[in-house]
Amino acid sequence: MSTLPRRFSLALGAVLFGTALPVAAQATGRFDRAVELASFDTAWVRVRDSYYDATMRGLNWLALRDSLRPRVEGATSREDTRAAISTLLSRLGESHFGVLPGDAMDAGAAVTSSVAGDPGIEVRFLDSALVITRVERDTPAGAMGIQPGWVVEEIDTLRVIDALRATSRIGGSARRFALVRLTLNLNGRLGGPAGGTIRLVVRDGRDVRRELRVPLRETPGQVVEYGALPPMHVRFEESRLTSHAGCVGVIRFNMFMTPVMPRFEDAMAGMHPCAGVILDLRGNLGGLGAMIMGMSGHFFTAAETLGTMRLREATMRYVANPVRVSRAGRPLQPFEGRVAIVVDELSASTTEILAAAFQRLGRARVFGVQSAGQALPAMLTRLPNGDRLMYVIADFAGPGGARIEGEGVIPDEPVARSRRSLLSGRDEALEAALRWIGSSGRPAGGLR
Repeated sequence: MSTLPRRFSLALGAVLFGTALPVAAQATGRFDRAVELASFDTAWVRVRDSYYDATMRGLNWLALRDSLRPRVEGATSREDTRAAISTLLSRLGESHFGVLPGDAMDAGAAVTSSVAGDPGIEVRFLDSALVITRVERDTPAGAMGIQPGWVVEEIDTLRVIDALRATSRIGGSARRFALVRLTLNLNGRLGGPAGGTIRLVVRDGRDVRRELRVPLRETPGQVVEYGALPPMHVRFEESRLTSHAGCVGVIRFNMFMTPVMPRFEDAMAGMHPCAGVILDLRGNLGGLGAMIMGMSGHFFTAAETLGTMRLREATMRYVANPVRVSRAGRPLQPFEGRVAIVVDELSASTTEILAAAFQRLGRARVFGVQSAGQALPAMLTRLPNGDRLMYVIADFAGPGGARIEGEGVIPDEPVARSRRSLLSGRDEALEAALRWIGSSGRPAGGLR
């Protein structure tokens, strides 16, 4: 199978659930109980009719509706409706289910499509502290001297410790998912209108407390709109590193969307002389699942099944077909050097599908930390009250039938970040991947 129908190709959940939206976008609008009931009923029906498991995982779906609908009948705000729908969806115990406030989606789309801004940094939780893990070059944050390893204690008026405290009451694997969601939300809070500023309270490398007003640049990348999703900024980077075995290509992009594909193909065509390629997919939240087939064709010399997507009434295979011709029309053979994939806790959805397939087929070695474990293909639809319902329409299993949902991708070589290494300017996961490629002893070759 070379392509998937458009409506079955979306696997992008974490980006929606985690992004913080402007405060002005959170008003609930006029409350109409009849519309709220219609919204609850629509959500219940849509999941009943489209969830891949017709048995609803053994749940009595009708009884669940009957137990939760009275909450909406007695509701006094739209938040009550959202709570009832969220409770309904949570009973299935899987990711990529959720209710997204319609006014937040609409307002967020308007901001993102024109003047979205950010300071050029990324954050992750390390040992219960929110730590800056990446500062992009030529950004406001970099110009102010902000460095990886600094701890963020406040973002505008939000105290990070207060946000983290709420997750401490969650036990088991659910806490890991809650931390993923919180990390996404806090990264989202770092944005705002381009040209404005954001208040950060940080502790620098000497643990000196600083209060900063960081300017927000216009967020770079190609703006892409897909279905009911808000506009997204798609970014792609490529570079070269040096190992004992020769050059190593590094490819990094933030989501699987169509503008990435031609740049990925051109990058791979130019990396054939290299001893290896590193796919740095940290923070990549997923996107169009079908794209992994075209990308994977650059790395396999024979057709390989990457996984199987099971819908209620159909089963579809993701297949890697070897690439034989470049975009320029020149003969091209799949890349035969070593492949390393770097993932972290914000590597989700389509990213996990690709990493798991390469790992289980023995085509790549995975480095970093356990991925998000949120890999189910999903759809987004508008409810009568304007909110959006995200709901699962398929299950996905990698080569050999192993399920990614909930478990995520476990690195072959776990490499946890540390504040000390960040402060010293090191990227230990990338270094480990580079060492492994360098140990291959494969000499650089010519274009094939």
